[in-house]
Amino acid sequence: MKKNDHENLIKELMEKYRVIIAENRELILADLLRTSQIPSPTFHEQKRAQFMKDRFIQNEFTSPYIDDYGNVCAHIKGRLSEKKILICASIDSPFRADIDHYVQIEKDKASGVGIADNATAAATLVSLPEIIEKCGIRYDSDIIFLGTTESHGRGDMNGMREFVRHMDSPPDYVINLMSTQLGRIDHFCRSVVRCDIECNLEDMEEDFWKHALHTNANNIITELVDHLLGIPLPSKPSTTLNIGIISGGKSYTEPSLKAEVHIGVKSEKNSLVNQVIEDIKDCCADVGARYGIKLKLNFFGRQHAGGLHFSHPMVKNAACIVKQLDYEPSVATSNTQMSVTSSKGIPSLTLGITTGKRIRHKNAHVNLSPIADGITQILILLDLIEKGYCDEKTK
Repeated sequence: MKKNDHENLIKELMEKYRVIIAENRELILADLLRTSQIPSPTFHEQKRAQFMKDRFIQNEFTSPYIDDYGNVCAHIKGRLSEKKILICASIDSPFRADIDHYVQIEKDKASGVGIADNATAAATLVSLPEIIEKCGIRYDSDIIFLGTTESHGRGDMNGMREFVRHMDSPPDYVINLMSTQLGRIDHFCRSVVRCDIECNLEDMEEDFWKHALHTNANNIITELVDHLLGIPLPSKPSTTLNIGIISGGKSYTEPSLKAEVHIGVKSEKNSLVNQVIEDIKDCCADVGARYGIKLKLNFFGRQHAGGLHFSHPMVKNAACIVKQLDYEPSVATSNTQMSVTSSKGIPSLTLGITTGKRIRHKNAHVNLSPIADGITQILILLDLIEKGYCDEKTK
């Protein structure tokens, strides 16, 4: 297809979908309010998953269920089932259940705990089957709607990992939804690992306190941090070690018996992260030997680099859609759950649904008007995948 023809197709679809989505604004807003106001902290997503399942049931074309890992899933069976397209969003939140999840609507924005991370995306996911029906779309491909659990922190994207691991066959394409920011087109995932390091002196013998140079876990962890910051990191490929959290101690005058440091490592290259892991282990062994103690290490959250080049048709088409919607494409790396499928060689993108601010703050807000465009981009991208415009051409 020529460039002008391609752009004309996107424009034609955009005009069609914008009208229908605008007519269903109240449906979308109702799903946003109901989804956002259900607390869903990581490992405790059951109530939100159940709501989403009940909401999916209202569409006669889906067969929703909650799997053994708490993920909520629904399918629209395609006429030919030649392709399998997975649309997903994490349904857990970094906020505790005892925090007030009331959502306030003010002019054209909605404010509330977790609304931008990731309730708006989850609400969009649950609205999609009905919007697709109202648009009169019948797909040849199988469309899978997946709300995943345990994506944050210690959850380690376990919901997504387990769902993909137990699929009969992998999806051909993955569209991962994040609440913000509209225009983002994350197409490549960096190599990542997280590590918790603990210094615990509570079980040390009394003689230790008489002879040790420092009798303070905070001091030992501080020395360890100095060692960690001395690990050589290349600028190309970009590799970083972030000291995220340091904690320990109970008072100004008493020595700390227990301290921790939480770190994160990212790189564009898997082998570099593997090397930094070994360097971290060496630093802990050196500092521990100096004080006759053993520092406890816990590595988790390992993600492997992978994804699409900007030249891939799926990325190029997504960028074209965003431009046609009058937003500036932001093509970048990602460490969302698309890393699970990207690392397996499955063409995957993360797209933002709307604009907003203070994403992980209790007073986060999202703007309501752009949500229609966020949904429109999904529907157009689905059409282009269906028609083969996102297939990578073989030479």
